[in-house]
Amino acid sequence: MQEALTNVLLHSKATLVKIVVEEENDKVILTIADNGIYTEENPLKLGFGTNGMMERCKLLSGECTFTGISPQGLTVTAIVPIDPPITKK
Repeated sequence: MQEALTNVLLHSKATLVKIVVEEENDKVILTIADNGIYTEENPLKLGFGTNGMMERCKLLSGECTFTGISPQGLTVTAIVPIDPPITKK
């Protein structure tokens, strides 16, 4: 969540951010959506922060995805098991 919010502050020019944390099927689902300047017409450039989010989720046997919002904005979704088998790098 911290890295996603940092990216919103540094890059998105958003005026609104919605954070949702849910538990479903023994998994924690974290969703962070903003109304920033991202549009699907311009591919998302994955950098150090976004790659780090994906790697941390992967180490916890989870996943992290980035999805555009129409007409503009971005949603970051991280899904990790509640009791993850931690994998080594």
